[in-house]
Amino acid sequence: GVLRKAQAEYEERKLEYLARMWSTACLDETFGADKLNYMVKLAEQLTYRQLVILSIAGAMTQADNSNIFRLRDQDYERAGLKMGSETAMVLHNLNCVRVIAPLGHVQITPSELKLDTWGIALYIAMGLSSIDGEDHKPVIDLLR
Repeated sequence: GVLRKAQAEYEERKLEYLARMWSTACLDETFGADKLNYMVKLAEQLTYRQLVILSIAGAMTQADNSNIFRLRDQDYERAGLKMGSETAMVLHNLNCVRVIAPLGHVQITPSELKLDTWGIALYIAMGLSSIDGEDHKPVIDLLR
């Protein structure tokens, strides 16, 4: 399934990380077919930019959410921004990131993003910690 998705993948930057998920599944005995199938479907739904956000949130989660990227510590509503981070809300709805946003994406605070269940699984299996810092830069700029 991973190889078929990779063949049809229009975002070539995702291919390396899909391949890592495949190799992780082959080498990790606890990685069952059901988990792999779900993760392939989940990864298929995510854009490369969303994988970058998972990479950033993963680094923050590992650093005990120390806001190592100096992301904005106000939600979009309080910061007076008209457009929130819908992509973070999508990740939240897929159980990839944990956010406290009772009124939707306008109340997401970038500095508080943390990985959730499937975000952690993808972060590890896809090796998202290795996403290039140059790819982080434009996303971090948007979240500051």
